[in-house]
Amino acid sequence: ADPKPLPEEIEFILTHIGRYLTKDPQQSDVRSMFAGLRPLVKGKSKITSALSRDHMISIAESDLITITGGKWTTYRKMAEDTVNLVAEKLQSQITALTNDLPLDNPAVHIPASLEGLDEKELNQYIRWAVEHESCVTVEDFLARRSRQLFLDTKLAIAWAPAVALAMASLLNRDEKWISDQIKTFNETARGYLPV
Repeated sequence: ADPKPLPEEIEFILTHIGRYLTKDPQQSDVRSMFAGLRPLVKGKSKITSALSRDHMISIAESDLITITGGKWTTYRKMAEDTVNLVAEKLQSQITALTNDLPLDNPAVHIPASLEGLDEKELNQYIRWAVEHESCVTVEDFLARRSRQLFLDTKLAIAWAPAVALAMASLLNRDEKWISDQIKTFNETARGYLPV
């Protein structure tokens, strides 16, 4: 289950960001809310802020490789270290090739917010995401290809039917798939709606 922000966490953010804005933000200004979990590798300290944010790779006697810890910002290094370890175990010459791999295609940059897009522009971004980025669900598009779910949940919910319809056409899916995708997305999105 997705973690939910606590009311005191939301209040903390509103209070502290108010120090930098000319007008204090209110609960009514919040368009989306979400929380995350940071995976930490257990250490000697009982204070989580003192624990390392680095990742750790371990190999079990069965050769199962486990990666723990890390951050979104270091996921490529985590993958590289894991691939290189597998190559070493297999005595292979393969290496992780992420250094020169672009994170984003400059030809088609899907905007974080879909606000203001027309249907033709939206369909162009959906087509790109499906054909070039392995996007196969409405949530994947609205949360990870764009960031609409995290920026304005109500707008993401409003876009879900159009996204499902366009994706169904590209993925050869039927009406049931469309309605299931919309239902599943809306259930997820409810957890992001401001309280």
